[in-house]
Amino acid sequence: MSQLIFQPVEYSGDLAEIFNEVVRAFHPLIDDFTVLGEIKKESLPESVFGHSRTHVYGSKFLDYFPQQQGPLLVVTSLPLLNKYRLGVLGQGHQDSRKAIVSAYRDSSEELYITAIHELGHVYGLTHEDHDRTYNGRRCPMRTFTSLREANPDSVFCGFCYSKLGIPEPVGRV
Repeated sequence: MSQLIFQPVEYSGDLAEIFNEVVRAFHPLIDDFTVLGEIKKESLPESVFGHSRTHVYGSKFLDYFPQQQGPLLVVTSLPLLNKYRLGVLGQGHQDSRKAIVSAYRDSSEELYITAIHELGHVYGLTHEDHDRTYNGRRCPMRTFTSLREANPDSVFCGFCYSKLGIPEPVGRV
């Protein structure tokens, strides 16, 4: 069991729903969380920014944060980009145990689905072979072309629960 570290960056939204959904999705791997103080855009180094300080590079942004005791989830309202495109919803990296999600385009429902997806990467889950459903709900680890395809109450498929080494929730619908 571990504690998830939440780091808000230029984000003033309500994180309570995200906290609870993420802990629920990964229990018992994650059994608690800590929220660090918000970091403002002005205090970030120039190296994490793309186009005139309006967008941040996800990987460079994650490299900025020191390694934590538990996995780190950065939540920001800043738009993300990677080396391929602008408008990335999030990134997660198993090696560093860090993930970032952007609320730039998302509702809170979409934000926690993205958070669960990116933390899935932190715990070793991939996109491969995830066109799976459980009672009509799509696994959040599949690749979405739009978050409208995801269900807000998405749960992992049996394959993902098995790979995570945690039991499927009893009585899930």
